[in-house]
Amino acid sequence: MRILLADNHAIVRVAFKRLLEQSFEAVEFGEAEDGQQAISAALAQPWDLVLLEIAMSDGSMEVLKTIHEQRPGIPVLVVSMHVGQSFLTRAIQAGAAGYLDKAGTSHDLITAIKQVLSGRRYISPRLVEQREVDLNETTSDRKGKPLSDREFEVMLQIASGKTVGEIARKLELSGASITTYRRRILDKLRLSTNADLMRHVMRQKMIA
Repeated sequence: MRILLADNHAIVRVAFKRLLEQSFEAVEFGEAEDGQQAISAALAQPWDLVLLEIAMSDGSMEVLKTIHEQRPGIPVLVVSMHVGQSFLTRAIQAGAAGYLDKAGTSHDLITAIKQVLSGRRYISPRLVEQREVDLNETTSDRKGKPLSDREFEVMLQIASGKTVGEIARKLELSGASITTYRRRILDKLRLSTNADLMRHVMRQKMIA
C-alpha cells in the first residue's frame, strides 16, 4: 500500500508513519510539506491513499479539489486541526473521502483509513455530533451569500488578525486584491468591520 502524507509539520508525518507501519503491512510513504508539493506528488505517482492537512502554510481547498479532479480514483482523507462545519462541508464538496479531527485517537485514524479504503465515507465522530447542515446541500453562509473558496481563505486570514500585507504575501496576491476580497466578504456576509468578521468566524467555530 502506498500512502502520501501531506502535512506541514514533520513531527506529524513521522508519527503517522510509525503508527501506520505498525497497523498495516508493506506500507510505502511519500511526503509533502506544502500544498504545491502535495499536488505535484499526488499527480506524479500512483497512490492508494492521501492523508491531507488542508491548513498547511499555502494550503486551501484548491489542493484537495485539484487532486480529486486530476486523480479521482485516489481517496483523500482530510486529517485536520480545523473542525468547524464550514471546513467539513467544503471538504466533502471538494471531493474528500473522509474528514478526521486531528484531536482524535490513533484508533480513529486506523478506522478512518480502513473505511475510506473500502469505499465508504468517514467523518470524525465529534463532527458528526456537531453537524448542523446537510452535507448534500450547497455550501452557503446562513447570514448571507456563499463565499468562494478564495474568499473563505482570505476571511480566515483576516479573522486570525493578519494584516493586508501579511495575507498578500502568504497567498501570493497583491494588497489591492486582498482589499477587494475583504470588501466582497463583508458585503456577502452583511458585516461592517474586521471585528464583526472575527466574531462571525468564532461563532461558526471556523478557528479556535
